[in-house]
Amino acid sequence: LQVMFFFVTTLILFGVAFLCMMLYAWQSLANSQGGLLEMMPPSLGQLLSLSIFEFSDVLNRRIMIPMYDWIRVIIMVTVDLDEKDRREILAEMNPEFRKHVFQRSILQLIPQGLQSVLVGKRQPEIHPCSPRDYTEREVQLDKQRPSAGQGDSQAASSSHEPDAQYSYKD
Repeated sequence: LQVMFFFVTTLILFGVAFLCMMLYAWQSLANSQGGLLEMMPPSLGQLLSLSIFEFSDVLNRRIMIPMYDWIRVIIMVTVDLDEKDRREILAEMNPEFRKHVFQRSILQLIPQGLQSVLVGKRQPEIHPCSPRDYTEREVQLDKQRPSAGQGDSQAASSSHEPDAQYSYKD
């Protein structure tokens, strides 16, 4: 009973303290010149000044279209596609995005500040693969795979290496 009384009393006191802090913050923001937007980045104010149509256009360009490129990468990784479908998906991707995903290492895609924390001042030797390297690797792995006549088609299409099924070709 004493423990329950302690928890209820503590909850009430912290609740009242939180309510007082929120009321103070509300009054401070209402009395300030710029309000809450004054404390936010300027780009947020510009974004809020757009019409709904302009805002949805910005949302589409900045979030939806890049998300479609990532969905295409996931489809290429998870679905067994023939060469024609793979080429079609690659053609639909943004060329700059394709360059980042297929030619840069994970370390190169990490923000510069985090890279310096991970590797220090020395920059690791990173050799990006060219599209030709992916094609050559695929040809070598195709030679190692059993043909469709020697086993079931699932065994022929699955491999332990992620680059076994997919190649980067412009």
